Amino acid sequence: MDSEWSSGKRIFFNIDDVVQLESRNAASRGVIRDENGDWLFGYNIYL
Repeated sequence: MDSEWSSGKRIFFNIDDVVQLESRNAASRGVIRDENGDWLFGYNIYL
């Protein structure tokens, strides 16, 4: 097992999704943060 994961560190996913039924458009965005709440990376994608 990787020592970083076994040391009890955590990451948190904040995710927001949206779907527009009439146009059949969908999108998702989110932020990944460490256990201190510091930003690691974010994403935005149209599906």
